[in-house]
Amino acid sequence: ASFTSGRTAHVLSLRIVKYGCETYKDLREFERLKSTLSPLPDQDSVSSTHRAATVTVVIGESASRRHWQAYGYTLPTTPNVSAMADSLFILADVIGSSTSTSLNLENILTLKNDSIPEGTALHYPRVIDIFNKAGYTTYWLSNQERTGLVSNMSGVLVSNADVIRYI
Repeated sequence: ASFTSGRTAHVLSLRIVKYGCETYKDLREFERLKSTLSPLPDQDSVSSTHRAATVTVVIGESASRRHWQAYGYTLPTTPNVSAMADSLFILADVIGSSTSTSLNLENILTLKNDSIPEGTALHYPRVIDIFNKAGYTTYWLSNQERTGLVSNMSGVLVSNADVIRYI
């Protein structure tokens, strides 16, 4: 079937224009938010005498631990994680402080206290910046989109990572 003419072609054309406009607005908002980032306070005080060679933080914010073998589920759902269990710090009592991923990430990626109002994360020290200042090379690998209504804030909060990849 060809969509070069007719109603379907018209609808597809309108969708492309609509999504293009939304993407442009999202990118502008991303840049606006990024321009409001506060610098890391007391940068000269960031140091570590017990520096590990590699620190890996995996955020599975929307993954339920009830179905992970590493948390006691009887089926082998996380065999790679379970094989490394002796060298991991598996936190079994962590819960989200909000009902949405984007708002949880504001608290996960910064030193913002849960009791502080939502939407203020840009004014708090970011975990990425602390690791950067401590001498680590930082990576942000994400299977989420970089920009958009939900992703703009997390994308801004990790925008100082040395290597950023969205897959």
